[in-house]
Amino acid sequence: MLPKGVIRTRIVPTYAFANKGFDEDGELVDLTETLVIEKLKFFNLGAALEYGATDWLTAALQWAPGYNVWSDLGTGEATMNGAFDLFAGAKVLILGDKGFVPNETMRFAAALGVKIPMPGADFDKELENMVAGDPFIAADPDKHAFGMGGRLFFDYIINSDMFINLYNETIYYFPREDVEHLGGVEDEV
Repeated sequence: MLPKGVIRTRIVPTYAFANKGFDEDGELVDLTETLVIEKLKFFNLGAALEYGATDWLTAALQWAPGYNVWSDLGTGEATMNGAFDLFAGAKVLILGDKGFVPNETMRFAAALGVKIPMPGADFDKELENMVAGDPFIAADPDKHAFGMGGRLFFDYIINSDMFINLYNETIYYFPREDVEHLGGVEDEV
C-alpha cells in the first residue's frame, strides 16, 4: 500500500524459462505435450504506475508481465514475442497498520480490477514470415480478452525488513470469438 498522495512507478524486467507446463486437467507435463515445443525462454519488460489515493486505498495501472522483447521456443525461428494484457484496479488495505482493522504483525489487502486486452499478433503476416524462413510469432503470450477479477494479498511481518507474503489472483475472461492463431481461427477463448 502507498501512503496518501504518493506516486510510484516501476520498471519490471523478467527473464523466465521452463521445460514443463500444466495440461487442461492441471497435471504437470513436458512442454512438448502441451505446446509442442521443447523449452520456453523469454525476456519480458513490464511497468506499473500506482497512486496512494488514501493510506488504505491504492489505485494501479500494471503492465507486468508487459512485453516479451525476446523469446526462444527451442524450435528455430518461432517466438512468443508480444504484449501481455494490462491490469487496472484498486487495492484496499483491510488488515494492517493503516487498515480498517489495525494490526502491526499482519496485513491483508484485496484488489478488484479489469484486464484490458492489448493488441495481438497479425498472424497473416506471421504466416508469411514463417513461409519465408524469417523469425515469426507462433503464439501470443496472453489471451487478449477483456476480463475482470481480483487479487488477494496476505503478509506476515517478521520485522521491518522482512515479511512472508501469500498472493492469489483470479480473473474471469469474457468469451472472445474468432481468436486468431498461426494455424487459423479458433471459435472462442
